Amino acid sequence: MDKAQIRRNAAQAVAKLAERAVERGTDKSAQGDDLIKSGWERSGADFCPPIKPAFLRQAVAYYDVAIEIDPAADLYYQQGLVLEQLSDFAAAVEAFEAAAAAESRYQMIVAQLVGRCRAKLHGTHDPGAALLKGMEGFAKRPHQEFPQRNRTPLNTMLSMMQEVVAMVAPATGPTFTNRPDSRSAATDAGEAAEMGRDPLRYLIEFAEQFVWLMVQQDFVAAHAFLSAEMAGVCQLAELEQTFNDLVADIGEIERVESVSLTDEPWERSENGAHEIYVSVLGDQCDEGIAVAITKSDEGLQISNLEWGRP
Repeated sequence: MDKAQIRRNAAQAVAKLAERAVERGTDKSAQGDDLIKSGWERSGADFCPPIKPAFLRQAVAYYDVAIEIDPAADLYYQQGLVLEQLSDFAAAVEAFEAAAAAESRYQMIVAQLVGRCRAKLHGTHDPGAALLKGMEGFAKRPHQEFPQRNRTPLNTMLSMMQEVVAMVAPATGPTFTNRPDSRSAATDAGEAAEMGRDPLRYLIEFAEQFVWLMVQQDFVAAHAFLSAEMAGVCQLAELEQTFNDLVADIGEIERVESVSLTDEPWERSENGAHEIYVSVLGDQCDEGIAVAITKSDEGLQISNLEWGRP
């Protein structure tokens, strides 16, 4: 195997981690404020499916690494889609244009995506109108390209789509808020204010991200979540071995879910930490980890771990 192929394989391996982070941080099943779960927020994608930004930022970082290894067009393209979800439309445009520059076959689709992101930057993009325009254009194609006998179901589909857009558009709205610098995982002023209103949300996200890194077998990144004292007690190799032993019999891990073990967001337990219980849900059975989180001048840190279900 030559070095170029090795680089491609390595980049794709890192991209798989990005894809898992996107999957973890995106919920396409909910629409409207009443269906957005606690700890989630609207994305910058059309019709605003809910996202957990921390996971999508992690995906952007993974794509940065993959692109550094092998600057392939599909990696830029996928990163652009994530940046659009994070509402960092200017960065998304740069990623899409890099995809088109890397490979000509992306030029047509990229032109549409760049136009969409720039319209969102200027507050002129209406996702419902754009969707219907595309459907109407498809329905008007020449007869030889799309036979008349097949137009009835197509027109029915268009009518149904118009009804769906009419219901969804008022809930999501045509305007999008630009949030530059989403490539950074640093907390911006808006997130800091949100943290002040609902600190439990950030504790849960922190605990879930720690566990999900271990699910992805990224134990180096997970170990960095530990406090200095805890990192000394639980070495990297021990963290990996303990987690893998814990989940060995639960099958394919589908997701993680969390619940606070403390009534109030910053109520302190005897060890001075707030505890989050993270369930690791497999397709055969479940396991769990109690994560004790402390807050210091350096931010959130994990000060203790209890492995297994209570």
